[in-house]
Amino acid sequence: MLHQILQRQLKKLGLSPDQPPTPETWRAFLERINAAYEQADQDRYLLERAMAISSREMRELNESLRKTAENQITLERNRHQAIMEHIVDGVITFNSDGYIQSFNPAAERIFGYTAKEIVGQHINDLLSGTQSGSHPTDKLNLQSNTEASIQHIRNEVVGRRKNGDMFPMELAVSNMLFGDQQLFIAVVRDISEQKKIESLLYNKLKFEELITTISTKFINLAPEEIDNGINEALGQIGQFVQVDRSYIFLISEDKQTVSNTHEWCAPGILPAIEYLQNVPANTMPWWMDKIEKQEVIHIPCVADLPPEASNEKELLKAQEIQSLIVVPLVYNRQSIGFFGFDAVRTQREWDEDSIRLFKILGEIFVNALARKQVAEQLQQQRDFALQVMNTMGQGLTVADTEWRFEYVNPTFARMLGYTPEELIGKTPFDITVKEDWPKLHESRNKRFSGADETYELRLRRKDGSHFYALVTGAPRFQNGKVVGSIGVITDLTERKKSEEELAQKAAELAALYRASTQLFASGDLNSMAQQIATTVTSEFEFADCAVVLLEEPLEINELGEVVGNMNGRILSVVQLGEYQHDTVKSLRVNGPGLIA
Repeated sequence: MLHQILQRQLKKLGLSPDQPPTPETWRAFLERINAAYEQADQDRYLLERAMAISSREMRELNESLRKTAENQITLERNRHQAIMEHIVDGVITFNSDGYIQSFNPAAERIFGYTAKEIVGQHINDLLSGTQSGSHPTDKLNLQSNTEASIQHIRNEVVGRRKNGDMFPMELAVSNMLFGDQQLFIAVVRDISEQKKIESLLYNKLKFEELITTISTKFINLAPEEIDNGINEALGQIGQFVQVDRSYIFLISEDKQTVSNTHEWCAPGILPAIEYLQNVPANTMPWWMDKIEKQEVIHIPCVADLPPEASNEKELLKAQEIQSLIVVPLVYNRQSIGFFGFDAVRTQREWDEDSIRLFKILGEIFVNALARKQVAEQLQQQRDFALQVMNTMGQGLTVADTEWRFEYVNPTFARMLGYTPEELIGKTPFDITVKEDWPKLHESRNKRFSGADETYELRLRRKDGSHFYALVTGAPRFQNGKVVGSIGVITDLTERKKSEEELAQKAAELAALYRASTQLFASGDLNSMAQQIATTVTSEFEFADCAVVLLEEPLEINELGEVVGNMNGRILSVVQLGEYQHDTVKSLRVNGPGLIA
């Protein structure tokens, strides 16, 4: 069968394979074949030329591409090396048996090994003993995987440096297939500082919570519980900040001495409060100057104290104190003492955040101590007032808005024959004669309108007897509002008795006056004496009487005795009743009667 191209050429010439061609047709056919061969020769020439040129260019292109690729690889290798050298995280590669194959500079800084020292060593050498396993996959929870898409694991573990120090680190591990070998890549980050910061923040938060708890507790403490509350708080804080001693010192009012008033000591630390009472302030001038200036005293190392603090240095060394911090206690802009911590067994240093919290604690202690002092002063005033009220000679009552007694002093209770407890809850109506109740109603209305007054009324004793009393009542105010009343009661029994006696004396004097008028009217001395005796027995109700008439006035000494002999000096003696005058030798003028 003819070739397709030959068939197309025959078809173009009108020839058929089955019929012979004419001479003209054959000649044309040969010319066509000849032209085809010439074209084929030309095409072969051009192809050979093209292939020669293409081969050279391809070699040149391949060389160029090879150089470009090598340069790119070198660039990438250098860039990768630079990244590996400057990356802050450690990058470690190890094989499936756990042997380290590469160790970047960051890993060298983290672990303290050089790459030369650690490459070829086992990955377990970089982890703490408790985390080391027989195989890295045991330790890191890795699983063998033959696929190229590999798992990634991130853990917090404990690393081990070349010098044996343990430290927290974050470890991210992945694995990959490198040819037919499985390769593990570990990225290590030292999180020591992060953990330190986290610990500081956590401790700060817990310290703030402790301060809030202490503050809330002090708000609810009664004044008499404050001292125990302070000692408990010093213990809580001392344990939290891990010191050996916490304390409070207060400065005396004259600023001449300081005394340790509250103290907590850690186990094994001897208390010093007993020996630190009334310490002269001039024995530690540098210290007291700073407290007076309200400055914080922070001494990380007692041995480093300046020369001007030589006294303080000796005192602190005597107590074996290595470090301390002291915060001044300030009230009404005046330093009243200081609060602080001692480190005896180790040296300590405190940051600004801790010092700020210590100042807050100092304010809590100052407020508590001030509240205690105010309460003590109020209690002293109350005790004094109560002592005055309980010992005053007049009765005193305090009543509420219902006019019921809230307080009754012992004097008033004795007036009525009750105990003070029996009168609490009663009203003035319960102890007043009913006929005087109108006075009480009037007085109560005045009292609760804000007025005070003084009036008399009759009070009824527990035994039912009555006595007159003088009552001075005044309203009791609180926040501008009448909340009760105060009454001062004076027993008028003696006064009434005195008034009656005075009235009787006045009557007696009037009678004596009338008698003397009659006596002097008669002019007879015996008659006068008789009249005096009669008047005395009748008007003054004496049963017996004697009147002695003397020749001259008597001289009486300071003992009331007659000076000199009475013989011959008596003119006459007038006697009534059973009175028998013995002799003038026993005559006295200070006995009962007119003359005895």
